[in-house]
Amino acid sequence: MHRYPSFSLRYLFGVPAALPLLLALLAPVPDARAQQLFWADFEVSRTGWAITPDNFLGRVDVGRFANQVWVYSEGIGSHFYLPADFVQERGAWAYAPYLVDEVFDFHWADEGWLHARASGTWVYAPTETLAQERGWAYVLNGTTAVPLPDRICVTSEFTAERPALDIDPVGYTNTRRVDAAEIARFDNALQLGPEAMAEHMEMDPDVTMTSGPEGMTFTSTALAGNRFVRFFYHPVGGGLLDFGELAEYTGKVGMTLRAGVDLSAGTGGFFARMKNRGLESYVEATPGIPSHVREYLLSLTDAGAYSRLGAGSVEDDVLLEMYANEWTDPVYIELTLPPQGSVTVKEMFFHMETDIRGFAEIEDLITGGAGATAENTHTVTNVEEMFDALAAVRGLDEPSIIYIDGALTLEDWDAAGGDGDRQFSVSEDIRNVSIIGVGSNALFDGLGFKVHGANVIFENLTVRYVWMRNAFEINNARYIKVTRCTMHGIPEGTSEIRFDEMMSVKNHARYVIISWNHFHTDPQGRSILMGSNDGPEALPDRKTIIHHNWFQSVGTRHPLIRGGYTHMYNNYVDSVNWGANVRTRARARIENNYFRSVNRAIFPGEEPDIIAGAWEVSGNIFDGGNSNFQPTESTIQLNFESAYTYTLDPAADIPDIVMAGAGAEQPEDD
Repeated sequence: MHRYPSFSLRYLFGVPAALPLLLALLAPVPDARAQQLFWADFEVSRTGWAITPDNFLGRVDVGRFANQVWVYSEGIGSHFYLPADFVQERGAWAYAPYLVDEVFDFHWADEGWLHARASGTWVYAPTETLAQERGWAYVLNGTTAVPLPDRICVTSEFTAERPALDIDPVGYTNTRRVDAAEIARFDNALQLGPEAMAEHMEMDPDVTMTSGPEGMTFTSTALAGNRFVRFFYHPVGGGLLDFGELAEYTGKVGMTLRAGVDLSAGTGGFFARMKNRGLESYVEATPGIPSHVREYLLSLTDAGAYSRLGAGSVEDDVLLEMYANEWTDPVYIELTLPPQGSVTVKEMFFHMETDIRGFAEIEDLITGGAGATAENTHTVTNVEEMFDALAAVRGLDEPSIIYIDGALTLEDWDAAGGDGDRQFSVSEDIRNVSIIGVGSNALFDGLGFKVHGANVIFENLTVRYVWMRNAFEINNARYIKVTRCTMHGIPEGTSEIRFDEMMSVKNHARYVIISWNHFHTDPQGRSILMGSNDGPEALPDRKTIIHHNWFQSVGTRHPLIRGGYTHMYNNYVDSVNWGANVRTRARARIENNYFRSVNRAIFPGEEPDIIAGAWEVSGNIFDGGNSNFQPTESTIQLNFESAYTYTLDPAADIPDIVMAGAGAEQPEDD
């Protein structure tokens, strides 16, 4: 196991190379690593420009070394010598990476003017350094250079073993109790203990800290409102954790916090988050920042999926897991303490995965109620019996099966005292269960499912007409399979009864298979939503397989994918408006599907400001529809783990194959 401080920290900057700056002569490069600098006391009213070649626009660091001034361009990985007289004439330079934004060239009266979007102002540049000759990047002016601490780099040399089947979570999500096997997973990870964490730490004034043999204990003394503790954080420089190598792969970086948490004295929950661009303190303490710049700075914070424990939780030793599948900026760790809450921070583990893991075993791990005894097998014919069956399997560690042999209607729901949600609750303490329709008898008429459990299979069910709810709302659940089910939209000739979506896979739901289902007859409706919003905290390391489904005459979302990884193959998308909407950093392999009469078969988003996802496409057939949304070239190459295997049917055969096999059994007269 790699333990700090024996781990050799890599500097952000490599050995500098000397290149000209502002027509200066080439200067020898100091035989040492350059130091990253930041400047305090920002003065928004004073500005300066740093030049970089090849029209590079990006982050620029300016600092002194051996009484000479050097500019570092992170985008091209080089240093440039800055003559002293330029500094004297133009004033001190400042490091402001978060206000380096797009710079536009504009020429007026044969002199160069450059516009910095972040500041919203025009700044004069001398004629001899026009924008078409060199690229420029905008930096704020300031005073007093101070060394910024070295960044800690998490690279592919740090690895971790995959955890065992996660069907018994602790608290809300991404949390596991500690045992010897769990700790052994991180033998090859980067481990940082209390000493390393304390080196770059800050906490709110009404948080107390004590040190003990297990680690550092932080307690909020506040009576109201959350309080925060941050690790690997610098108030101006932001995060000190560098995941830059992740940009070379389609995997993820994992951060696991080992801690004890006591929330017994308060009413709020505990969060552990990875964040970046940590400028909240700077923004709040600095007057005069333009409102649009302030909004921009405050919006760039969450770096990946979080971990949470609910109110009242008391756990002596748990692992709280966070992860990010995209590198943007240096990261820090932020803990949210509710009033009177306490956390003992013991150690942190960091690792990187260079491939996409978890797909190979999804099918084998979703076993549902296989092997259920007669005692744990239930047959229901109405709503009241369904309530009883769900109560009977709640909290069991043994497999269970619930057979549906009848029509469960909204009228029966009301008569049995059901609530206005109109969804059967498969709660988080329900696991290892199969809910299976008997022949063509299983009908949920106006009723759906809200799924929070683990290792649950839904098979051969017909669900229809659930007003403003989902047939299957899969929320924070794990290892879920919905197969050979039929979801009706609106009744014929009716425009009032409609699903919210027929199916949703939201928040921290993970490891989901959607196969051999029939979604049909709702021209204004929506089939599958994956991800409830566009924020990074709502984009977990989701793994979803969607194959051999028939999407017929339903308006949109086949599916809409936000975040995570999706494999979509051998589906028949038939007579719909929108097909696969891959957005908000989602990554999808889309292959051997048949798109018939689809207006937008594969596209990144319906609004111009939506962040696009990325797709790997091959073998799809587009039969009609808009050719502008029928990509045949990939925007990413996804590296799935080698153990993940599957069989592709030819796309030309998909309509016949899927129409013959998708959906639940139906009565003969339907």
